[in-house]
Amino acid sequence: MTEARGSHIINGFAIVFAAILLMFPFGFIPFSNTFPAIALLFYAIGLLQKDGVSIVWGHIFSLITLIYFGILLFGGGFAIMQIFNSLQ
Repeated sequence: MTEARGSHIINGFAIVFAAILLMFPFGFIPFSNTFPAIALLFYAIGLLQKDGVSIVWGHIFSLITLIYFGILLFGGGFAIMQIFNSLQ
């Protein structure tokens, strides 16, 4: 997970992706910055210590972040749609 050239590219893209997720403007929603920050922390530990398990945990937390943001966006869109339907 840490030695091959292909894994360096994949891990680099994963770090950039987690950083982009960390920049999303969901600061008022709990855990919206926590999950990508934990993912970046695990990526950093894994790359510094050459530990594949930490990198896998970073990928898991990135996936958790994607699922969480998907639920937030779907739930927010559904709530806005219900508000507009109740006003009509």
